[in-house]
Amino acid sequence: MCFRTANAKRYLNQGLSDTNAIQTAINSGKPKVLIPDIKRPWVVGPIELQSNQEIIFKKGVVVEAMKGAFRILGDDWNTATNRHRRGDSLLWAICKENIRLNGYGATLRMQKAEYMAEDNISEHRHVLEFKSCSNIIIEGLTLADSGGDGIFLGRYHQYAGVKYYCENVTIEDVCCDNNLRSGVAVISVDGLTIENCVLKNTIGTWPQCGIVFEPNYAAERLTGIVMRNNTLSNNRSIGLIISLHALTAATAELDIMADGLLLFDDTIHRPTAYAGICINSTGDPAGPQGKITLKDVVSRIERPGLLIEKDINPYEIVQIDCQFAAQEVNNE
Repeated sequence: MCFRTANAKRYLNQGLSDTNAIQTAINSGKPKVLIPDIKRPWVVGPIELQSNQEIIFKKGVVVEAMKGAFRILGDDWNTATNRHRRGDSLLWAICKENIRLNGYGATLRMQKAEYMAEDNISEHRHVLEFKSCSNIIIEGLTLADSGGDGIFLGRYHQYAGVKYYCENVTIEDVCCDNNLRSGVAVISVDGLTIENCVLKNTIGTWPQCGIVFEPNYAAERLTGIVMRNNTLSNNRSIGLIISLHALTAATAELDIMADGLLLFDDTIHRPTAYAGICINSTGDPAGPQGKITLKDVVSRIERPGLLIEKDINPYEIVQIDCQFAAQEVNNE
């Protein structure tokens, strides 16, 4: 087994920095990378993930963003490097496939207080960032204190042959805690399961939510999405947002199911959100077609539990055995 596993501690013992030890283990090309508990945090800069690899973060491991090491790229983000990122993320991948991050009892955390001190311009430094990637599994990790999202799923830009979406993503038994923008942000995906996760305490910059779906272009998509048995709590603005302003009749059919969600606020510790679930209208009255299903959803957020903005939509919204303290349709 040792011939198939790269242990990051081995490279650390050879004198490499925490960042270089983990990156060297990943770049080894071995199918498994082990990040063991070294009884202190691994303090790292941005780490690039590779295809066809499982990274195992052992119980008790903390991987922590190095202070001052994560750039916000600002107006110069679209540079000759062609990385097409607004800022550095803790772990990131572009056009990669077959990646598994296994981390039951492990934590990946960033330096939220540092980023918030920058006149509130931070929203892009995510804990995990995937663009146009496929066959991704994230399980067991706690993802905390980002300058943006706990997990970001988007698409790489401009190049022929590159899919405008991530594909076949599973997020299971994950806790996203105290992120600045959202727990999980989804720009474009075909096949996504979010199951048995806790998305909580998001506060800092809009939309300050547990999960947000927010395509930017009609060519992007929200298909094959299942959210099952998740808890969204104490998020500053909204628990779950499905924002469809950019989508048109040319967009692939919507297919989104929320099954067994619990949304609530602990008002002793966090200001009350202004909605449990918010569904925005599409940018085109003719499309896209498709369906959003809410099943066994319980929202204890009163202002309201379900908010549908501009109910002129070609897709269907189905509610099955849901409990909302209040519902509102805003057609203004």
